[in-house]
Amino acid sequence: MWTRYEDDHLDASQIIEDLHERNVGDAGHDFWQQQYEDHDYKNPNGGSLNEVKKHMNQAVHSILGQMKDGETVLSVSHATAICAYLLNFCEIQGNDPKQKIRKILFHDEIIMNGKIDPMNFFVLHFDHGTMTGISFHH
Repeated sequence: MWTRYEDDHLDASQIIEDLHERNVGDAGHDFWQQQYEDHDYKNPNGGSLNEVKKHMNQAVHSILGQMKDGETVLSVSHATAICAYLLNFCEIQGNDPKQKIRKILFHDEIIMNGKIDPMNFFVLHFDHGTMTGISFHH
């Protein structure tokens, strides 16, 4: 889902199917760690991070294509789907599978080192379709 933020209020929301979480399939015991070591790794009947990255790219490019210069947009998705998209720009390490602790680096700077909780969010900055910055808020 995404929505525009204009004149101090949120505009009508739009649902974009490509922002959905992936189908995990028949998860094995080492699945969470394995997906960050091999982005093509997937469980039987499931999807890989690279497959999620592809549909997230389509969704974000669609949103960016509808934005005006200087416009702010709120986009909502799931942690793994967001991380899959961030793989375009960031290095992501899975450090603790039981706690789902990730380290995310952008241009060798640590953006996040911990767990992504439900109310956490990332702010991505784009200039003419190119991501120029990222921050994590908890």
